[in-house]
Amino acid sequence: ADHWILSKLQLATKNIDQLLTDYRVGEAYNVLYHFTWDEFADWYLEATKSQPNNSVLARVLTDSLKLAHPFAPFVSETIWQTLGRSEDNLIESSWPTKLARFDAKKAEGFVEIMNIVSEIRYISTAVGIKKPSLYFTKNGFLSENTELITKLAGLGHCKEVEAGRGMHLTQTKLNCWLDIDLESARGYQNKLADQKKAKLASIERLNARLSSDSYISKAPKNIVEQTKNQLKEEQAQLAKIEDELKSFTSYSVN
Repeated sequence: ADHWILSKLQLATKNIDQLLTDYRVGEAYNVLYHFTWDEFADWYLEATKSQPNNSVLARVLTDSLKLAHPFAPFVSETIWQTLGRSEDNLIESSWPTKLARFDAKKAEGFVEIMNIVSEIRYISTAVGIKKPSLYFTKNGFLSENTELITKLAGLGHCKEVEAGRGMHLTQTKLNCWLDIDLESARGYQNKLADQKKAKLASIERLNARLSSDSYISKAPKNIVEQTKNQLKEEQAQLAKIEDELKSFTSYSVN
């Protein structure tokens, strides 16, 4: 997680710096907001709160306050003074220019963990199960991170097996199975099938509308554009549903 958050800090710093240079203040703020809440708070702090790396935590927090100062000068200054990070005021400190160093391979490893955890959370909520078990075939990376995955995903168990059983996860390159009972799995599969049917019908209607010369020529351009965007959204959601349905093609109970 340390290398991943440092990679995200580097990316956010570069993007914010460039956006502010181009006077795109609103976009720069959105980058900072996404980094602070979605990456730093939601993932990094949650993953490391039992064993925090104080040096990395200090680096990320220090740079984050500097990046936040143009948008929230009084709040960021107050936090800076409270933490006692420096004798200088935040407004007098230098802008982050020394980019964080990180191991890209280790950063990618945490992304894999995030993919696994996110899919488990989604399926557990959709199916309505608590503390399911996760099984995986022999894999050193997963073996090293069973405790972290168990904690983040709220698993009952996470263990290596010779042959997988249950629902095969599709959002990771690694072989993992979520052990949910067949009845719950089939119920969710039927729900997805109904959603797929509805999406196909919606896509057919939108395609028919966009194929009509009368609609294209008479409807306001902004309405036509909205229809095109809606079609893209429906197609993306259909692809996600079909991807989830693939999880059931290899469903097995051993």
